[in-house]
Amino acid sequence: MANMGSSGERLEAAVSDLQRFRDEWEALGSPSLSEGSTGQLVPHPLIKLIRDAERAVELLSRPAAAKRGGRPAGSSSAPDRRSRLRAV
Repeated sequence: MANMGSSGERLEAAVSDLQRFRDEWEALGSPSLSEGSTGQLVPHPLIKLIRDAERAVELLSRPAAAKRGGRPAGSSSAPDRRSRLRAV
């Protein structure tokens, strides 16, 4: 895998991708539907690309500490879940 650069560079690239997808979608007239492979109506593919790019920008914009949610696996704060063993 190639070096992706700093987190700031990744965020910049994600914002650039998002803008490119939106510009292309708007140039097409902001379509919501497209024709699928068998002729059925499906959501336009650029809508998914835009949604995915928005999510990437959101995740890359968060501080590193915010990306780790919750307590570490196996830890518990409830009193009834604490170890009842005592050192002897």
